[in-house]
Amino acid sequence: MKLLKNVGEAVGKLTFRMDEVDEYFDLKDDELENWDIQGSRLYAAFSNLVLDQNDLVASTLTSSKALSALANVEEHTGLARALGQLADTEEQLAHFLSVEVEAQSTFLVEYAKGVLSSVQACRDTLAERVRACKMRRDCESALRGKREQKVRIEMSPKADRAKIPILEREIGELAHRVEESEEEFEKISTTIKREFERVDEARFKEFREAVLSYLTMMLQMQEKTLKVWESFVGHAKAIE
Repeated sequence: MKLLKNVGEAVGKLTFRMDEVDEYFDLKDDELENWDIQGSRLYAAFSNLVLDQNDLVASTLTSSKALSALANVEEHTGLARALGQLADTEEQLAHFLSVEVEAQSTFLVEYAKGVLSSVQACRDTLAERVRACKMRRDCESALRGKREQKVRIEMSPKADRAKIPILEREIGELAHRVEESEEEFEKISTTIKREFERVDEARFKEFREAVLSYLTMMLQMQEKTLKVWESFVGHAKAIE
């Protein structure tokens, strides 16, 4: 019976539709839906980028080993030296690429994952507001039913009027519960708005920090990459 009750409550929450009177929450619900879609795409794109970069690291290391082996069998001294230097260059590039992969995982993938977690947390919060609204509606419905029952007894000459005091007590209790549920609903709505504002501010701040950290790391790696290639050019020109 407990299982059936839990299932019934879950179904009730799924089928309940509140008539939204606050445009803020209508817009916020659409915004969260868009963030969920775009955040999922962003997470998938960044994850694929990391996978591709890992493949590039592996390929670069393979290239370095192949060049090193070729340098060992090359009879031309200048060319062998240049091939050996190119192998070292490729190995350094592989290291730089691995640092970039780590930066992509740390700053991009984790940011996208954080966005999805934040969206889900916001949706869970909105679900609590819907639950509070449903509780208020249920209390209002129960109160309305008791009042109608009392009116029917008062209008029927054959009704048991001894029930009226009981109904009046129940009506008073339900009216109090309706008032409490309305206050709870308004309190939850106000709290959610305040928390959503904080989440929005934090999200934009986190995005800025993630992008700046990633771009800073990428710039450093690109500068090191340029220096490595510039160093190799001298060895290539020395081939006679």
